[in-house]
This record gives sequence, C-alpha cells and structure tokens, in this order.
Amino acid sequence: MQNAAGFLMIALGLIGLVLPIMPTIPFLLAGVALLGRDHPVVRPFIERLDRWRKSI
Repeated sequence: MQNAAGFLMIALGLIGLVLPIMPTIPFLLAGVALLGRDHPVVRPFIERLDRWRKSI
C-alpha cells in the first residue's frame, strides 16, 4: 500500500510538470519519502543527488 501511494505521488508530480495548476515538488518529495531511500526506483536518483552535492 505504501509503495502504491509513493508511485501515485510521483505520478502526480510528473503530471505537475506539464500542468501549471498542479505543484510538482511537494508530490515528488512525498513520493520519495513514501518509497524510501532504499527502493530500487529511488536509489539511482539519491546517488546522483549525493554526487552532485559533493561536487558543489
């Protein structure tokens, strides 16, 4: 159930990229928070964010 809610939030965030009415960032953050850092879908994005943060 938690995975389904996480994917739903990420899907709503991606729809928000196209529709100017919907906010994007809150949905994406909620989806990542629901899925967790160790989920196979989220892990590559977290690793990329960590590398980007170290380069700054």
